Amino acid sequence: MKPRHIRAIAVFGIVLVTLTGARGSRGGGCDDDSTSGSSSSGSGGFTSGGSHGDPDTDDGVTTGGGGVTAAPTPTAVPTPVDAMSDVEVDFCSIDPAAKNVRGQLLIDNTTAVSQTYDITVHFEGDTPASAPFVDTIEDITVAGNESYFTEASAPYSGSGEGTDSRKCKVVSATRTVHVG
Repeated sequence: MKPRHIRAIAVFGIVLVTLTGARGSRGGGCDDDSTSGSSSSGSGGFTSGGSHGDPDTDDGVTTGGGGVTAAPTPTAVPTPVDAMSDVEVDFCSIDPAAKNVRGQLLIDNTTAVSQTYDITVHFEGDTPASAPFVDTIEDITVAGNESYFTEASAPYSGSGEGTDSRKCKVVSATRTVHVG
């Protein structure tokens, strides 16, 4: 064999050992602590958690023994969308005994998945001097393709004899995909 062939084979052998790791090497991890929670095989192995630093705080993933740590995937937060068309006032009445005005609301979820609703209702009198009362209803979950009745109420200080009737009006409604 010519010296250049021997040199090429030697270089190939060194490269092969470098890329695949020497036999008997634990490889993959940065420490030899058996309690680190690492799991690896060969220097090109897969290491999961605890192999770099504090075993209780490192939950990344290392590949190739090279110290590249993948960040955990963030959880998507549902974005509220307008749901005014999903909510309507079924009726509005005065309860003089309880001293409140109440409105029964119908929520109609026409989507295929459960939705969580937040609704704000204004109660207004017939005269301009009547201050509007507000009730906010939160976290009402309605299953997909279902309807749900709920109630909103506000304090009432009138006589209850029909001369100071109230009006109920939905002024805002949002929904988010129910997570949970």
